[in-house]
Amino acid sequence: MHSVDDGAGWTAGAPLPHLKPADRAWISTGPGHGIQLARGPHRGRLVVPGDYTTAGGRAGGQLYVSDDGGLTWDLGAHADVDRAASAFPAELSVAETTGGGVYVNAHSSARCGTNDHRTSAPTSTATTPSSTAAPSSATVTPAGP
Repeated sequence: MHSVDDGAGWTAGAPLPHLKPADRAWISTGPGHGIQLARGPHRGRLVVPGDYTTAGGRAGGQLYVSDDGGLTWDLGAHADVDRAASAFPAELSVAETTGGGVYVNAHSSARCGTNDHRTSAPTSTATTPSSTAAPSSATVTPAGP
């Protein structure tokens, strides 16, 4: 749904099938927030985190991005892993870095058998919509003790 009159009236949204590639078995957003970038080359961009599983046994996190105030959306950066081989991201949260990049934090849906379920902190400036350019790989920084 969207409003063009500051919420006085609402119009039903259009289907967005391009946000669920054919190999995705399940997708979600959340846990319920997005951000609007205030700095950097993508100032004004809306960024909403999500996670997914594939029909081929992979799971990952992805960003949905909009450069027109939410009227249209594209897939941005994403990263996935084999669900059977490692921890995999779920319930992503995003924050803007001081340089205008995007910091992504997620917990793992895998059962790792420890009390500290954070295994790494992926960061990326790859918020370019995949429809215009391929996202660059995320940099994975090992978590501290």
